[in-house]
Amino acid sequence: MSRLLLLLVASAALVSAGPALADEGGEEHDENPAQTARALSLQALAILDWGLSHEEAVEKLDMALEAEDKRGVDLRAIRAAHDALHEEQVEAAHSVLHEAFPGTPHLAGTTFRPGSGAVALAAAIVGIALLGLAAIGLLHRRRREREIHAA
Repeated sequence: MSRLLLLLVASAALVSAGPALADEGGEEHDENPAQTARALSLQALAILDWGLSHEEAVEKLDMALEAEDKRGVDLRAIRAAHDALHEEQVEAAHSVLHEAFPGTPHLAGTTFRPGSGAVALAAAIVGIALLGLAAIGLLHRRRREREIHAA
């Protein structure tokens, strides 16, 4: 019975610690290839509307021009906005994008904040605690076996 309990505790510790301690390599993950040129262009427009870095908007427009799905986008307008941003004419690019998407809601989701990592930290702590409990249980069991064999 105690072996089964020890096995269950050890497996629970390994299962919970694995994802929390997984190494992401410190590199950015590839962008979502399913993003459409329209969505990326709207993201660039939202970035400009919020007054954020125009370099970020250029990156979004770069990805939009390279996207596989270019339906529903005026590519000439996107290229014109892209060129204007490269020449640091932010207002001109902003106007071109607004004309390309008249009346389109593009500010939805701009307040998204990614998770702080607290969940991953909590999972790591729980995993390490379970590993510690499993180790203590194993040491206790071996000590008992030695006492039995010594007697």
